[in-house]
Amino acid sequence: MSAKSLAVLTGAGLLVVLTACGGGEDDAGSGGAIAVTATDTACEVATTSANAGKITFEVTNKGSKVTEFYLYAKGDRIMGEVENIAPGLTRRLIVDVREAGSYQTACKPGMRGKGIRGEFTVTGSAGAQRDEGGALAAAVREYRGYVNDEVEQLVPRTEQFVAAVKAGQVQRAKDLFPVARTH
Repeated sequence: MSAKSLAVLTGAGLLVVLTACGGGEDDAGSGGAIAVTATDTACEVATTSANAGKITFEVTNKGSKVTEFYLYAKGDRIMGEVENIAPGLTRRLIVDVREAGSYQTACKPGMRGKGIRGEFTVTGSAGAQRDEGGALAAAVREYRGYVNDEVEQLVPRTEQFVAAVKAGQVQRAKDLFPVARTH
């Protein structure tokens, strides 16, 4: 798979995540946000099930490390995530889960590894999402164009960075890294 194909697929996945995280409704699938308490050694989710639809998790980091929170579908497919939750902070994750099934929650203290996981069940069905007025389709087109533009800049700049590293040009590599990383 080419770097461009991989980046387009990654971008499409990010669009799904961004779409899932959008919206301001607070129904948690059936009535309020689901409290999550993250520590350095535990990930306590107040309830392990919700109805299909918009599910809101309210994640409080009571640990000493910056953490992340994820909702995974089968095969570690990310349904939604919230990152960079500093100690003492609370952040919300709103995920639109349309299908019933088995999912997993995960807190990642230190933002590394597979995380501290727990089972989560979604019941019922939320039905197909409507794209009235074509706004979602337009957003997908615009985001696809953005990802393609970023890949076109990422690949040559990364190649320059790699060439500097291989040539032992440490300072040049240091100068090129943030330029390539931007994309």
